[in-house]
Amino acid sequence: MSLSFVAFASCEDKDSPNDGNGSMSENSSSVSYSSGTEEGHVYVDLGLPSGTLWAACNIGAAKPWDYGNYYAWGETTIRDVTSWHNYLDGNMLNDDDCGTDKDLLNGVRDIAGTSYDAAKTNWGGKWRMPTLDELNELSNQCYWVWTESYNGSNVKGYIVYKAKSSSDKGKRIYVGNTPSSLYSLSDAHIFLPLTGWKYQYWSSFLCSSAYAYCLALFSEAGSLDGVWLDESKRFYMLSVRAVINKNVPATSTYKSGTENGYDYVDLGLPSGTKWATANVGASKPQDYGNYYAWGETTTKETYNWSNYKYGSDYNQLTKYCNNSYYGKDGFTDSKTTLDLSDDAAYVNWGGKWRMPTKTQQKELYNECYWVFTNSYNLSGVEGYIVYKAKTSSDKGKKIYDGETPSSSYTLSDAHIFLPAAGYRIDGYLDYAREDGYYWSSSLDSDISFHAWAIYFNLYYVHEEHRNIDTGGDGDEMRYYGQSVRAVFK
Repeated sequence: MSLSFVAFASCEDKDSPNDGNGSMSENSSSVSYSSGTEEGHVYVDLGLPSGTLWAACNIGAAKPWDYGNYYAWGETTIRDVTSWHNYLDGNMLNDDDCGTDKDLLNGVRDIAGTSYDAAKTNWGGKWRMPTLDELNELSNQCYWVWTESYNGSNVKGYIVYKAKSSSDKGKRIYVGNTPSSLYSLSDAHIFLPLTGWKYQYWSSFLCSSAYAYCLALFSEAGSLDGVWLDESKRFYMLSVRAVINKNVPATSTYKSGTENGYDYVDLGLPSGTKWATANVGASKPQDYGNYYAWGETTTKETYNWSNYKYGSDYNQLTKYCNNSYYGKDGFTDSKTTLDLSDDAAYVNWGGKWRMPTKTQQKELYNECYWVFTNSYNLSGVEGYIVYKAKTSSDKGKKIYDGETPSSSYTLSDAHIFLPAAGYRIDGYLDYAREDGYYWSSSLDSDISFHAWAIYFNLYYVHEEHRNIDTGGDGDEMRYYGQSVRAVFK
């Protein structure tokens, strides 16, 4: 392809002259295209819907075609060699012996803007690692052109242009193909060099215990697109391309007030119940928060009958048992609702906060408008936005994955978000990013080793174990570690 030459020097220059159209002059001491700088590092505005601005260079690079530094996911300094044995605090031995409950991350799944973010730590200011959605957006909204030698540098990679037409969005020009003559290096673009291992760039989002999401680049399409979202083991050292966002989401997009220092939302429910904006143990609506066994108020590394507070097996219960078959030595106490001393919401948050009853969960299910999202508030976190219903016909309505919600609902409307946080069993976190399990304070009156919980995934919100969509609640083994969303009246 034919590219116009523009002089390059540094990706780190606050004072370079700009010609008013973004491109820099031949004598400029900055990159070929710049929309501005943040903390001395150049960014480019690619006209993306989210307002995300992409850095012109990799972290640790001085020029767009420099490879820069390589980081393990969640680490902010470079190493010569890394493995599970020296990753983060070195507590993990292999792919099966890992998880954010076993390392310094301690349950954090999205590290954007945290102390584990290589972009934030090394560049400061508003810089951070890109989220999963932001990588998707870059892939789908820009015009990608493969080059064997970016600007005469002999470095291979993709020039990622601001698309000039709708038909160019997401288009790939692979090796051997001819790009449109409408694009040149004087147009808004960034360059992503192929930097090494699988040519991957980290996202900020954890995929599973052992893997995190990244963007993979190849010169041509094979069985997969040449540009796609991939997964890499967290200890692998990959490149980081930083972003900032001119439309930064609020920490909590909606709240009605606070109770004992924690935010709540009034969803207009008939009972007057107010729901917390975040899970117990979470600092933001999209955070998973803590996991609790039913009737326990502290977290632990493993969740099973052997360490459950009120019974060593399903027929060895020592509290909350209304059938002698399930009680230890025939024990019963007829308790069907948690005492305050066993209520994780009350013990951890105090004030008027409580775990919801089964009835309160049913009310949430029947009175609100539920919308599944793959990325709440641009966070990359899946779950349900539960809106205060605007019409009678919207009450109890569920908009599942792939369905189109009403345009009359936005994040400026009264709502809560329930992330698909999965559950903990033994030493593992299962079904995170797929399912949500939220304890009530109500015992299953028929089967004492079960307690009621609301359950959902991307295709339904309904009763677990019964498979009928009539109540929005489910019953779970009491020793499971599940999420708690607090309420008060």
